[in-house]
Amino acid sequence: MIRQWPFVAPAEWRSATPPIDTAEFAAFAKENISTEVLLAEGEWAGIKRSAGGESSGPTGLPWVDSNGWKIRLLSLQNPGKTVWIDSKEPGANEIIRFDRYLVGMADAAAHHGRWVLRFDPAFRRAMAGGDASARKNFARLKAAAEFFAAKDNLCNLPARAVTAVISDFSGANETFSQEILNLAARQHLPYLPLDKRQITTLPQGLKAVVYADEQPPSAQLRSLLSRFAEAGGVLMTTAAWGKPAGSPLPDSPTVRYAVYSAAKGRIAVPRGEDSGDPFLAAADAQVLLSHRNDVVRLWNGGAMGIYPTGDARRSVVHLISYTGRPAADPVSLWIQGDFQSVTIHSFEFESKKLPVIRRRNGVEVHLPPIAVYAAVEAVI
Repeated sequence: MIRQWPFVAPAEWRSATPPIDTAEFAAFAKENISTEVLLAEGEWAGIKRSAGGESSGPTGLPWVDSNGWKIRLLSLQNPGKTVWIDSKEPGANEIIRFDRYLVGMADAAAHHGRWVLRFDPAFRRAMAGGDASARKNFARLKAAAEFFAAKDNLCNLPARAVTAVISDFSGANETFSQEILNLAARQHLPYLPLDKRQITTLPQGLKAVVYADEQPPSAQLRSLLSRFAEAGGVLMTTAAWGKPAGSPLPDSPTVRYAVYSAAKGRIAVPRGEDSGDPFLAAADAQVLLSHRNDVVRLWNGGAMGIYPTGDARRSVVHLISYTGRPAADPVSLWIQGDFQSVTIHSFEFESKKLPVIRRRNGVEVHLPPIAVYAAVEAVI
């Protein structure tokens, strides 16, 4: 991981008074990118805005743009590379609310990537002119960059999930499969992306698998997924899987899928010939799995994103407030596992231990106000 944070260095900063310290940042130029880096186009992370204000999705929650799913997928497909996300340059008259920069940094870093900072013209001019408010905000960016450079051990753990999404994520399958990744994250459904061209076995601990491609699986993959279901797993497929043997069970937890028994497990296939809406598919995956298999739960998080990593011995749960503001109500987090100690880390405040409340087969903690980002580390 390259420690300095990439940014487009404004020309007017070269003669700024007083000088601007950019030691924590690396000047970004596409023609000089390290071979360690994979550059991809992405979003300005945060709440999607419409003419009438904040936009909402079918759940009624604000519609969140995030680059996390793309960073994870590209990291899977390009092992050994650090993914940098580059978003469009702010317009000549566009003013970016400052917390959007911090949200963009946190969204990328939490998923072990980087997001190229591109400052709007008003901020560039204010910094060059020595504006005190702009310089104070820039110090917040420096603190975030320093934090993520020093705390890479919080961000380099594998995802912690009991659901896998299997696809080649390309060609005719690109839109549906990638949207499932994007929308599952929005709905707080932790997942592992798995490339069907690379797998011969499934990771231990999975409870559900989503086969997301519009072509039937190979004989080898069909056998692997069938055995998974027969051993007690939940297999959710596209229409390409075909109708399983036997009759569907009389009660399906979702109207869009017919559920068939498979020895100890279940296979769910769309009721029609179309695989449907990926947003609804992601929602149905959560319904079919049920919340009893959750590895994390968040209360009163609002538009807060959640990304659990690690395992039952050490888990780090990344929390990103995509509004750039603390939630209106006190937020609580539950993590599955017999953890003895929980510490919260952030560039917004000093790391501190949190009192642990034991609930069911996990621990619950009450969180301090989080404006942009925190990592909650639980250890046994």
